[in-house]
This record gives sequence, C-alpha cells and structure tokens, in this order.
Amino acid sequence: MKRQPRAIAPYHQSEQQIENSVCHWLDYKGIKYWITKVKGEPHFKKNGEFFMKKTPNRGFPDILCCIKGKMIGLEIKTVIGRQSEYQKEQQRKILAAGGIYWIIRNIQELEIYMQEEGFV
Repeated sequence: MKRQPRAIAPYHQSEQQIENSVCHWLDYKGIKYWITKVKGEPHFKKNGEFFMKKTPNRGFPDILCCIKGKMIGLEIKTVIGRQSEYQKEQQRKILAAGGIYWIIRNIQELEIYMQEEGFV
C-alpha cells in the first residue's frame, strides 16, 4: 500500500520542499512526471575557469506531466515566489500550444487543479 504524502505547513516550505511534496503526491497517484532542471551547461575557458552557459530553454517549468494526452507544466513557487520573465514567456508558449501551465505553491493547489481538470 502506498503511503500518502505528508503536507508541510505552506508558509515554511522552500521550493525544494514543495517540489518534493509534489513529486511524492504524483507518485502516490501513479502519475508519470519529469523534473526539468534547466540551469545551463558547464563550460571551461582556456585558462581553466569554470562557468555555466545559459541554455535556450530558460524559464522552463520545474516539472512536466502528461495526463490523458495533455502536457502539464508545473512551476513550483513559494508563497512569496514570483515568475521570471523567462517563465512567463514559457507559460505563454505552453498555453498557446494547447498545454496546461500551473503555478504550484502547495499540495492543496495541485489537488484542486487536478480535480478541476478531471485528472484525479
């Protein structure tokens, strides 16, 4: 029997804690997802100095799901977190392509969105 994920008080959660809770909830519900950390690619200068080269997919959602043929982008934010301009642009592209994009600040929001769409 799968253990239901435990919710943490939303005002004290970091983005990583929220993301972990979301992943546990998706696992519990049997929903396939992919974590998409787009930080950049490691590069070295001729002098050996290390730097991260930005990738073309800046602002991509933190988690992708595909449920009943619908692509869903989940952007994880804290209670006070705000979208960057790159994230807003990716949101517009996903919505224009017929996908779904949600900003998730806690598990309760995710559950509500999933119920409203008829996914759970």
